[in-house]
Amino acid sequence: MQKIKVITDSTSYIPMDFIKEYDISVVPLSYTFEGKGFKEGFPGEFDSFFNKLSTSKSFPTTSQPLVITLSSKISGTYNGAVLAKNMLEEEKISVVDSLQSASNLRF
Repeated sequence: MQKIKVITDSTSYIPMDFIKEYDISVVPLSYTFEGKGFKEGFPGEFDSFFNKLSTSKSFPTTSQPLVITLSSKISGTYNGAVLAKNMLEEEKISVVDSLQSASNLRF
């Protein structure tokens, strides 16, 4: 039986209890606000961000999402990520075939 792992970024704003219950991995999105770089928090940690947003004259910006996948020579993950990117017609997403496997991806 094949397992499915759900990975999302922090802008999904999924409640923490749901994240824990379904073992969802949340990647914090990096953003720039008033000239400073930040990593977005997890659900329940957004109060200071939204308070700052409501009083600031500037608007935060994000960087380009980057996905590095398991080698396309041994998995369909890369092709699936490219397909998903193309479905969104989003040029700010980069999908990289690592041509690596397992622990080599962490380097």
